[in-house]
Amino acid sequence: MRHYKLLIAAIFPALLGICICGCNSDGSNNEESVKCCKISGYTDEQFDSIFEFERYVVLETNDVSVIRNITKLLATDSCVYILDANRRVLIFGNDGHFIRNIEHIGAGPEEYANLRDFNLNSDTLMLLDPDNSRILVYTDDDRFVRAETALQARGIWRFDNGTTAYNMGFGLADGKKRERCFYAVTEDGNMKTALNFNKALLGRSFSHNGALPFYYSNGYPILFTKPFDSSLYLISESTYLPETLLRFETDDTAWEITPETPEAEVNEIVGNGGMNNFFAVYRWENDIMVGYESKKSPYTYAIVDINDLSVKLNQPLGRDSHGFPVMPYSYIYIMDPDLNA
Repeated sequence: MRHYKLLIAAIFPALLGICICGCNSDGSNNEESVKCCKISGYTDEQFDSIFEFERYVVLETNDVSVIRNITKLLATDSCVYILDANRRVLIFGNDGHFIRNIEHIGAGPEEYANLRDFNLNSDTLMLLDPDNSRILVYTDDDRFVRAETALQARGIWRFDNGTTAYNMGFGLADGKKRERCFYAVTEDGNMKTALNFNKALLGRSFSHNGALPFYYSNGYPILFTKPFDSSLYLISESTYLPETLLRFETDDTAWEITPETPEAEVNEIVGNGGMNNFFAVYRWENDIMVGYESKKSPYTYAIVDINDLSVKLNQPLGRDSHGFPVMPYSYIYIMDPDLNA
């Protein structure tokens, strides 16, 4: 079995179980056939049997670099960028030394009221401030560049041509502000495309502890999930429409809410406290990892090969053989690692 080399910037990671089958399913963009995975049961393998830890990085701790809670982590050839719950971006070198914080909380023209997401774009940081409907752009050495008008989103992605993808997340879906779950907007402000929120859930309020409405590429076209939808999508860089990559069918299929679900059943599912929903998606070469909530566990995970649909790992949240807790957003796969550099 292939081993992956990982750069550990913070100790967290975890995964669920699946039995895979091929099936036909209608996807977005009227695809005739979509690969489908049937998720059922757990595997016995441990996290360590899939991932080999080449090394770990101890992040420098001082009065200004203590991390409250990691919300998002990105790595470059030289740095690790961490968004934490204190509404700031912490920058560390790949050897763990602390470089600086990007932190501008306030009401001024160069400050944000809230910080939902950030992206690296060339040599600048894009800071999403949904409360003020804007993106603040800073250099990585903390110099203000400009402010851009933006949507009140929870996740952003900037394409090379300047088009911005907005993940609207989910929360209070009142049929107005939260009716759409995805937008793509060109640099001049023109709307390219948009996707509706699940209409069966409009007017209801939800919360998910750990939901990550972010975009990740890992060197590939960006992955996207729709709230309370059991499919994974790729965002087309030509049409900006999500194209179905993979659909999951679980033991909790009857628990899933669709626009066709009867109102009485919707009330029962919501009243029981939850429904199927992805909270993490990652890709390494041909492997896809998804994290989602289910009846069995609020944190369940699966790793599958998107080519042959073989199962790599299928487990609930737990610990590896070293006793380290396993959570999905703590590790970064280095595509061409030079770990001794």
